[in-house]
Amino acid sequence: MICMVIGKIRTWFLNRDDKYDVAICFLVVLQFAVIYLAYRINDLPRLFWFCNHTPFILALLLYFRKKYIIKGIINIGLIFQFLWTIDFISKALFGFYLTGTTRYLFEGSFGWLIIIPVLIHIFSTNLALYFTYDSKPNIKALFYSLIYIIVIYGITLSFTSIETNINCVRTICGVSYSFDTYTNYWPALAFFLIVIPTQLIQFVFYKIFAEKTWFVNK
Repeated sequence: MICMVIGKIRTWFLNRDDKYDVAICFLVVLQFAVIYLAYRINDLPRLFWFCNHTPFILALLLYFRKKYIIKGIINIGLIFQFLWTIDFISKALFGFYLTGTTRYLFEGSFGWLIIIPVLIHIFSTNLALYFTYDSKPNIKALFYSLIYIIVIYGITLSFTSIETNINCVRTICGVSYSFDTYTNYWPALAFFLIVIPTQLIQFVFYKIFAEKTWFVNK
């Protein structure tokens, strides 16, 4: 009996369509959770942060299987969310910040709701990467990254205050220094310093886990 149940669970988990459905539901729930969090702490502009509005977008794109648009979004957020996760682990386990990007989390009054930003940063782009690693990164992904950067840039400048520094558009996140024209060059800096390196990271994932030829001599 137990073996039958385990077998059915294994069959379900290996079914890629079922995993898509679970991931989509998880991301939608996560999006509603972050909206609830923003409402509870009276900070709706928080939703303009990349990490706080992409779960629903990624869920929608997963539903329609738009892998290259997903990869374009991953290009923007993967590195930042990885650094956030490392900083969170460093503070939670060892008591010190590596980058200071999670300082607001430990010094704020989130209560049990702290689990929401943690889940978002750890799972959203990583989950998207899991479902798209087998698609080779190409110029289309870079194009979608550029479009999304321009959209984020315009919305952030139009609807958020300088003090909040949402999406690090006003000043460089995690450091006290920022040159005067930083905001003007933010789209170009984001594209060349974040998007292109992440595209290369996705390419490495593709070669290792999809083609499985990274260490094979041809």
